[in-house]
Amino acid sequence: GSGRRLYIAEQIDRIDSELTDTDFGQLPHAVIHGDVHPANMLFEGNSISGLFDWDCSSWQPKIRDLADCFLYCCATRQDGFDPTTILTLTKSCKPDLKRFETLLYGYRQPLSSEDYCKIEWMIRARWISCRLDAKRKIPKTEWPRLLNHETTSVLEWLDDNVL
Repeated sequence: GSGRRLYIAEQIDRIDSELTDTDFGQLPHAVIHGDVHPANMLFEGNSISGLFDWDCSSWQPKIRDLADCFLYCCATRQDGFDPTTILTLTKSCKPDLKRFETLLYGYRQPLSSEDYCKIEWMIRARWISCRLDAKRKIPKTEWPRLLNHETTSVLEWLDDNVL
């Protein structure tokens, strides 16, 4: 409804003020994958043995891939994950802070203080951006779910939890 649309608009305003273009440009950059999610990973047991589909790679803040990992690898989905359909990635998820802490612990490059200060805002920005991008890939009948409750649930979780 209109309350959710207002909430999303407020989130976008907050992102704009907390992750300005200047902030974005000053974050440590690297060549990133740009489309990190389980369907683009090859697993051997519980370990990632390959990462493919590099067509979205670009020079971006390092935390962009970490934000995507937070959303798509460190969260649980009610119906699980089906790598054969984009619908899995468009459904809401419940972030798992313990999984994210484990990811950060295993990350080979320490995060800068700037990264730590801005990662929450990158996660918020990526979640909204991915919702809009996913809209092109799902049936029009799914759009209301995608752009309303499915968008606000993760943002609300971030409002209530400290990274």
